[in-house]
Amino acid sequence: PQAALFIPYAMKTTNTYAYTQTGANLADFASVQILWSVSAWKNSGQGSYLLYLRAAADVLSGLCQPVEREGKEHGEGVSVDYAINQHNALNGSQYCMQLYSGSYGAELLNRIVEGAVVLVSEFSLTATALSELVNVVVEGMGWMGYASRMDFHVNGRAISRGVPSNAHIAKWAEVLLPFADTANKEALNELIRRTSGDESNNQYYSGGRLFWVNDYLAHIGSHYCVWAKAISTRTVGGESGNGENPKGYYMGAGTCFLTHHGKEYEGIQPVWDWQRLPGTTVEQVPNFKWPNTAWGVNMWGSHDFAGGVSDGKRTLLSMELSRKNVTHAYKTVMATDDRVTCMGTGIDTRSVMFPVVTCVNQCIARGPVRYLTIDNQEHTLEQGSLTADNIQAVYHDGFVYTLAYFRSRPTVTIEVKSRSGAWSDININGSPYTVTLPVFSLCIHHQKGENGSYCYSVSPSEDLLDRALLPTATVFEAGMANEHIVYDGEAVMVSCFDAELTRRWAQEAGHGFYPEQPCVYIAEQQDAQVKLTCADPTQTLENLAFVIKADERGTPLVRLVVRLPQGDERGRSVTVNFLID
Repeated sequence: PQAALFIPYAMKTTNTYAYTQTGANLADFASVQILWSVSAWKNSGQGSYLLYLRAAADVLSGLCQPVEREGKEHGEGVSVDYAINQHNALNGSQYCMQLYSGSYGAELLNRIVEGAVVLVSEFSLTATALSELVNVVVEGMGWMGYASRMDFHVNGRAISRGVPSNAHIAKWAEVLLPFADTANKEALNELIRRTSGDESNNQYYSGGRLFWVNDYLAHIGSHYCVWAKAISTRTVGGESGNGENPKGYYMGAGTCFLTHHGKEYEGIQPVWDWQRLPGTTVEQVPNFKWPNTAWGVNMWGSHDFAGGVSDGKRTLLSMELSRKNVTHAYKTVMATDDRVTCMGTGIDTRSVMFPVVTCVNQCIARGPVRYLTIDNQEHTLEQGSLTADNIQAVYHDGFVYTLAYFRSRPTVTIEVKSRSGAWSDININGSPYTVTLPVFSLCIHHQKGENGSYCYSVSPSEDLLDRALLPTATVFEAGMANEHIVYDGEAVMVSCFDAELTRRWAQEAGHGFYPEQPCVYIAEQQDAQVKLTCADPTQTLENLAFVIKADERGTPLVRLVVRLPQGDERGRSVTVNFLID
């Protein structure tokens, strides 16, 4: 009797053929269809119900395949870079991708993996689907977790629900091991170890990955991990909805999260100052009225230029961003094995009414903070706040923050204090009870003007003096706000925002190598050969041209033209090698 009521109702309300669901939502429907089709077949003996079972299996197989950004799914589901998107926000006529691997993506993979376990014989998922599913876990999810935690950026509005864990990745990896080739088996076994919190001997997950569909960077060094998110006219930084995440407006606007033990941001969300998210440059407006961000509205970026490049060992992410009264900011994150360098230039704050700060970090305070002044004297701050313009390095909880500068030494504020809030402040379903946590923050102040800047590096370290007196990755800066350059001793990492100004500077400086379009690139020279990895952050170009030889007047003599990927691959890095005289 119960089946007689349930099956017709389920067939009508939850099926894969009469609805237009996508991604995780469609996977939920397929999972329910598996239940009612098997139930109907078992109770009636009618083999026709197995057609619905086969249809559900086909849907799950299809969901393992990358979708087109401009296809019928509007980019919702697995993307070609193996991130997962859901709730892509419509801005005019364009859908902006929303990175959701950790929430909707986890639900999608849970449903598919469940299906892979129970569907056998003629109902099994296809071999192609299972191969792609392995890629989603290895090339996507595996880079988004570290030390048992998932990155905030991949969880959308779910960051307002609690502490994101990556434990589920191990379960998927165990199920998928039989379907993986040798290389992916090694990666899956490494993932199983890593999700227990052991990051001590990473082989596959060492270096960086740039997710070009989502303007997202993940980099795992020897003793740390960094995640950074940019936004563009193609992407959003998150969403609110159903009473969740009302303060997430600045998420993705250059946000940058650092971890080495996994507890740096443990449960911090209720007490965060959401106008000071790590990596952002924001006007500090008292009693700020949070903009409407329902389902990703207003969370998109302001410019096409947002994206990055990775050669495996080094990873770079840049963008141009205008948000509220802080406009035309060029922001870059560059990561290597032992260091993250963050730069911002061209920051226009002429329209602001209140102070503007770049937040270097805002995390759980653990132990006293030590800092080094420019006279090489070491000091300690256990509680309270300190603002000064003579600080060159700060140590807190396993990281050293080294403060560089372009034109004048920055004024910074170090703060260690208890902050209070409630989960219900950021989620209508959250606990109303007050949470109080110790919070460390480090911020750089900006003077009002049209060409603000910042530069700092962060290195994992057990002590202040281990890293503080080492030079930061060399910054070549000659009063130019349009180009960010870092040299790590082996390769140069470059974000070029204005090719014409770069050309003039290169010719004046006598450099024979420079790009002729805005772009990002990493160039590593070995003897007479240069390995060049480059990408177009605007995702509008067919080629990138580089001058590799010029005469004394700077007139180009030899050009290198690099063909760029198109379609859904646009924005992906390309590597070429060339010889120099």
